[in-house]
Amino acid sequence: MNRAKAIAANPQCSRCGSTRDLTGDHIIPLSKGGTSALSNIAVLCRRCNSSKGNRA
Repeated sequence: MNRAKAIAANPQCSRCGSTRDLTGDHIIPLSKGGTSALSNIAVLCRRCNSSKGNRA
C-alpha cells in the first residue's frame, strides 16, 4: 500500500530519473530494522533497485 502511494506521489526513479518499471524500495532494508512506513520507501526503477541490493 505505501509503495503504491510513494510511486503515485513521485513517479520517477530517485536515482536515474526513469519513469519505467518503478518499484518502491525500502531505504533501510527490513532485514536491517527498517519499516514499511511511507518515510522509509524510495521510488526506484527495477534496474537501480536491483543494483542497490541489501544495503542502506
